[in-house]
Amino acid sequence: MASYLLQSISMLVWCKILLQKCATASKDFPEPVVFLPLNKEYGTRDISKNYLTTTANGIALAPGPDGQADGSYEFPGNANGYIEIPKSRKTDTRHKISFFTWIFYKGTYGPILNYETDDITWGLHIFTDVNKANTFFVCFVSRSDMTRCRYNLEYTIHKDAWNFAGFSYDSTARKMKLYVNGVVTEKTATETFELHTEPKIRIGGTKNIVHSSNKGFAGRLSCFQIYDTALTEEQIKKIQQYCDRNDIFKPCFDYKLLDINNRLLNQTFTQGTKTDKAKVSRIHWHRLAGKRIISYCPNSHGSCGKQPPGWINGQYPRLEDGIKTMELCYRKDSDCCAFKVSVLIRIGGTKNIVHSSNKGFAGRLSCFQIYDTALTEEQIKKIQQYCDRNDIFKPCFDYKLLDINNRLLNQTFTQGTKTDKAKVSRIHWHRLAGKRIISYCPNSHGSCGKQPPGWINGQYPRLEDGIKTMELCYRKDSDCCAFKVSVLVRQCYGYYVFKFDDFPVEGRFCVEQDKSTFHNAMFLSTNERCLTDHAFYMGNDVNEASKCVSYCLNAGSRCKSVNYIKEGSGRCQLNNATKAEGHLREDPKCSYYEKYSSNEFSEYLLKPQF
Repeated sequence: MASYLLQSISMLVWCKILLQKCATASKDFPEPVVFLPLNKEYGTRDISKNYLTTTANGIALAPGPDGQADGSYEFPGNANGYIEIPKSRKTDTRHKISFFTWIFYKGTYGPILNYETDDITWGLHIFTDVNKANTFFVCFVSRSDMTRCRYNLEYTIHKDAWNFAGFSYDSTARKMKLYVNGVVTEKTATETFELHTEPKIRIGGTKNIVHSSNKGFAGRLSCFQIYDTALTEEQIKKIQQYCDRNDIFKPCFDYKLLDINNRLLNQTFTQGTKTDKAKVSRIHWHRLAGKRIISYCPNSHGSCGKQPPGWINGQYPRLEDGIKTMELCYRKDSDCCAFKVSVLIRIGGTKNIVHSSNKGFAGRLSCFQIYDTALTEEQIKKIQQYCDRNDIFKPCFDYKLLDINNRLLNQTFTQGTKTDKAKVSRIHWHRLAGKRIISYCPNSHGSCGKQPPGWINGQYPRLEDGIKTMELCYRKDSDCCAFKVSVLVRQCYGYYVFKFDDFPVEGRFCVEQDKSTFHNAMFLSTNERCLTDHAFYMGNDVNEASKCVSYCLNAGSRCKSVNYIKEGSGRCQLNNATKAEGHLREDPKCSYYEKYSSNEFSEYLLKPQF
């Protein structure tokens, strides 16, 4: 009978090791030099590691590309609606650059991005032009001749619709490419030259004496990104989803593993250890392999390798809670929350005297990004997803592994250990291999390699909770939450991932062994059948059944079965019922997988299969 069973029904046994192989931890993904999510959560702040100052005027929150009501900023179409970033060597991407943003174009002429000079010379700039059939126009200006476009690329974009548009330039490869919605639309070979990207940046409007009347971009922008490299096509697809807030599963797949070896509470202070602000990305979700941020105020001696230590102030989310915004505190002396920031847990105007009058972009912008390199096509596809807030599964697969060797609680303070702010990316999700951030206030002797030590204040989420926003506290002296920030936490099947919003100037969060137990899960498949009318999640671009099944595991108890449809690039449906509660229909493109516990599977094998 067992032989017949295996011939008619294929069995999948899923262990934690297999699931973790599905995760696409991106260790070396380029960090942007400018990243403006341009949504309610972040406002017009730059969340790149450069912490650039931004000034906004005359723009307002508007619906974004992810369908959320506050997912972009709308620009009024005049020079008084803009975002400005001061001149900085960090944004001078003269040799390589990739720029991408979501654009809701209303069909008017106007500047989107302008490196604005203080005289009649030009800098690199991007315009929309209704006079050229609704074109997205990029003018590449050389430092050796700042009076004209050395090269230009242009392509038609859709009016009254969202477009993910951008370009890349690589002076070494001598190539420039224009992308619309992740596809190369124009490209050209070039001479080797340096771009004029030294001036300040204006987004949304300009004054230029070449033009005779006021003009401005009218529309919306979101997820604005600039990189100092040429992203690949695969990377461009990824960044296209960076600002999507709808997918509560994404953090469990799309995260970075965070280095947590020197973040344990007893890690002594080490001079030179990088702070959270210097090290941790605010763009990605992060996973602390086997550990989590502590959720109690560390004692005055705890440093997690740096002072002040940080910790989560609050109860970690459950799986069904989804993404939870929490407070990340940093302890300073006796104040447990001397500094605090938010952390998610799982869970346009410009002036330029080349023009004779004010001009401004009328439209919406979102996910504004500037990089100091020419991104590859793969990288451009990746950054297109940077502001995607829809995918709740991706963080479990697309993350960075964070180095955690010196973050244990008993790690002594080491001079020079980098703080969270200096080391951890805020763009990516992070995973801490085998560990998680501690969820209690570290005692006074714990440093995690730096002072103050950080910890998660609250209860970690369950699988069913999805992405949970939690509080990351940093202990300072007797104050367990002297500093606190928010962190996104997502429990995946066998590990947690984290995405950080901000960090205090000093401090490193501490980690501990993750003692969570996940039993093997078993799925029985029935070919050429699909369960009807019970899907609570549907996803595209799922290239194999194993990934769809892993989505189900990361959805917790809510998911009882899946339909995997071999159509296009692969479709995945998660069901809240089984075939016993619904109806299986014939479909040659579909395979049905039902989840069983060990006991249920044993009972199933003993039943007659006739």
